[in-house]
Amino acid sequence: MKLVFFILLFTSFEQKDEVYIWFPNDVGVVQTCNGKDAEILIEITTESNKKIKVHSFNLDKSNFTIYKDDEAFKEIDTLILTKKNPIKLKVRYKISLENSKKFTFKTNVKKYLNNQVNIFYGQHIITTKDIRESKEQFINITESCQDSIMVFFPYGGTISSATLYNDSSSTKKIYKSVSYDLMEEGNSITFTKADLGRYFVDFGSCHWGGEFWLTIK
Repeated sequence: MKLVFFILLFTSFEQKDEVYIWFPNDVGVVQTCNGKDAEILIEITTESNKKIKVHSFNLDKSNFTIYKDDEAFKEIDTLILTKKNPIKLKVRYKISLENSKKFTFKTNVKKYLNNQVNIFYGQHIITTKDIRESKEQFINITESCQDSIMVFFPYGGTISSATLYNDSSSTKKIYKSVSYDLMEEGNSITFTKADLGRYFVDFGSCHWGGEFWLTIK
């Protein structure tokens, strides 16, 4: 009996000590022009109170400037991540469609020694966090060398949907909409320069949903 209790107690402590780190797998960049200035935002978070070392930042064979809290630092510097101190990065660079396709970094946590964020051009990716916080989305399509961009929505459940309206009144009319199954392709809406305007978005899924504004300019 004592042995069983010890195993359970040890397992409990082991699970509590397990470290998880969150960061986006993909980010979108509206610009599609070689040599055009671009900027990506990457937030790295954890629920652990341990001090996690984050270091060795790199942008796929491209020259870049990296900022934390709007202060530039060297890519060889080491940052400390904890639950109370998430790392919010801003990366500025000139686009090279041959390179500039992935941002990488390392940590001292075994499961997260090497990490990669994929960069997709001509796209804007809306996250679950954006919707839960009702964060208005601003997309400057005029910065793109293409005639259209794709706006991607998250997978909220078995079935998810996003509906755009011209306003938020009770008599609102649908402007564009999309519905998709879990992990099914097609979780995006294409916008052209003819779609400039401000739209009210209603996102829904099996267990949760949210509303926010989307501005195409």
